[in-house]
Amino acid sequence: MSVVDSNRRLLLKALLASPLYTFAPSLQAVTQGDIDAFSADRYWQRYLQGRFPVNNTMVIRHENRQCEQALQEIAAPIMAMSTRKHLDWRMGLLHAGPPNAFTPGGGVIFVLDSLIAFCDTEAELASVIAHEVGHVEHRHAIRRIYSQGILAEMGIDTNWDTQKVISAFKDRQYELVSQKLAYKSYQRLWEHQADAYIVRAFRHLGYPMVNAYSFFEKLLQVYADSSPGLCIFGSHPQVKERIQRIKGLGRAYGKQARKGDSEAFKYLKATLN
Repeated sequence: MSVVDSNRRLLLKALLASPLYTFAPSLQAVTQGDIDAFSADRYWQRYLQGRFPVNNTMVIRHENRQCEQALQEIAAPIMAMSTRKHLDWRMGLLHAGPPNAFTPGGGVIFVLDSLIAFCDTEAELASVIAHEVGHVEHRHAIRRIYSQGILAEMGIDTNWDTQKVISAFKDRQYELVSQKLAYKSYQRLWEHQADAYIVRAFRHLGYPMVNAYSFFEKLLQVYADSSPGLCIFGSHPQVKERIQRIKGLGRAYGKQARKGDSEAFKYLKATLN
């Protein structure tokens, strides 16, 4: 590594560690892509080390490397559709915790094995992967980092959960509440953008469009949906609303070919179940 590259990485570390990095003059030396890739690589290195915390829960790298490869095979065509061709796209398989998937940006996506067990078909798993690829496609991770930096400079904590926002509203802290609600509304928009990528992927790859939203229907069966009155305080839209939007987009494309389960998915189901 050259001295220039070494200094660049040190600068990125300093910027990411500071809530004021958005306004730092040194930011001119790096790009949004640099920060996005560096943040993703930091997560990936912790993944390779075996375990790291996510939302106060310690997640562990799955010990079965063949399952990792099978997951990568399923995800590869979905990732290949992205316009961000320069990214080092990678899929990580985690163990421990409720069904979930997430991305730190930069082409890195993590899926928990419990989510795969939750899916009955490859198409349902593909819908979750496509959603996360959609987040990467629209650069939501780096946009979140930048917006949090701006709000931190204004003295606004963006990590409030729904209950904290409601409490502030009841205490008539209306200025704080309005700032929180504006930020939450942008986060809900990001979820809709990521959901739209599911429909795009299904149309291109031939997955049955009904499975573009069937995973969300399962969520409704297992977990209660947020109430319309509380949804405005949250970072995610109502699940029912997301289903209706995906259905609407799917109808615009008409009937699709029915891509079935691959050997990679069958292996995952047989192994992880």
